[in-house]
Amino acid sequence: MRPTAATRTPDFTGLVLDGRYKLTRMLGSGAYGVVYEAIDKKSRVNRHSPSVAVKLISKTTPTHNGFSHTPLEISLHARASKFPNVVTLRRTLDDGEHSILIMDLCPGGSLGDHLVDRGAITDEQMLRTMFLDIVDAVLNLHQDGIYHRDIKPGNVLLGEDGRQVFLADFGMASRIESYNERCGTRAYMPPELLHSKYNQRPSAAHSDVWALGIVLLNMIIGIAPWSRASSSTRKYAEFVHNPRYLIERYQISPGLNKIIRRMLRANPRIRMRLADVRRAIAELDSFFCNEADGGNDDLTQDMPEDGRAAACPRDDGLTGHKPTQGAHAGPSPYTNHGPSKRGETIAEMMRSTLLAEIDILRASRTKPPMLEQRAQDCSAGLSLGLSPYMSAGGRNEGLGVGGVCSRASSGQTSKSSAVVATPEDSEAVVGKREIGQRMRSIVTRVKMKFRNN
Repeated sequence: MRPTAATRTPDFTGLVLDGRYKLTRMLGSGAYGVVYEAIDKKSRVNRHSPSVAVKLISKTTPTHNGFSHTPLEISLHARASKFPNVVTLRRTLDDGEHSILIMDLCPGGSLGDHLVDRGAITDEQMLRTMFLDIVDAVLNLHQDGIYHRDIKPGNVLLGEDGRQVFLADFGMASRIESYNERCGTRAYMPPELLHSKYNQRPSAAHSDVWALGIVLLNMIIGIAPWSRASSSTRKYAEFVHNPRYLIERYQISPGLNKIIRRMLRANPRIRMRLADVRRAIAELDSFFCNEADGGNDDLTQDMPEDGRAAACPRDDGLTGHKPTQGAHAGPSPYTNHGPSKRGETIAEMMRSTLLAEIDILRASRTKPPMLEQRAQDCSAGLSLGLSPYMSAGGRNEGLGVGGVCSRASSGQTSKSSAVVATPEDSEAVVGKREIGQRMRSIVTRVKMKFRNN
């Protein structure tokens, strides 16, 4: 387990900072900082709450690659404090050994602690309001060019009533959308950050959407749905291969299932946009399955050949999550109402899978030294069975072995002439053949899924 700052620093309870802030108790700690509750002796003069949160970040704490992120954290947190649902940074201090952040205290603790102590949030109105407030906070940050990059229940703090939410901890935040290195909490990191084959400067905007999807699931089921988004993790593998996994296991509504699966698409380029997430959650009829719910999700459920979708499963006593009672006020705009969407369903699944497959292919392939091999073949006098080559003057030239060898040795062989010269083993043709095989495999898998159901 990674050591926290609290294990490397003494307990400062009782210490008075700047002759004003008396630390009363430790609230929590992370990799680089320790947070205390403190009493502000001058609160009556400034008309603030007497209690504040004080974060101490040691300047001697080892930092990643020798770079301290604290100045950027302070700068971004101060800039973000103007937004609602973001913990306000009041001021900063420096005692020579620590950078000290004085912030508003959120007496309700963290959302993570709330879920551990009280379990999942089953009140739909409370769930909707709280999650939309978190989304609004992240949306405001993105519009201001700030990317949090460590969204999780532990970094969402609650007001005294346990319903107001405030985004906190900008220790990993950045103004640069593309990642230079991986960071975050593993259970809330998307596949493109966990697997090197995807790791080509991923987008922090996309990863924040993924993390919000995991946070929403966490609020609904009480715990993180899986330890990491990897095919080696059983629960995540089941989620990927079974479009109805969340409906069957946690009795969520088909409309919510569709939203979450769009937020958790493995391919970040087709992941749901944050503004669309907010609109979809605001307009969602129900979070959980009702007996009156026909349960239809046109993009995430495998539908039988006749276009009928399976209804929401009843509580079987195994998940600890009972469906709520009540009927829809009207049809949800996020559900399918007939088999006419089935072709779009297949196309969407194929497009998502294909883009991911092509990304893997591009990342995993290495270019063979084709020109050098052809030069060796030419010098050995091997016949390559060349096709006619159209010269710039418009006349056909029958390229013999010497013609290709002279172009290869002089470094003037173009990609088009290489394809004409050796159509069976050229890089372009081999690449197209591999992609074609993968496409046919994808189509077969999609057809089999629908045929078996």
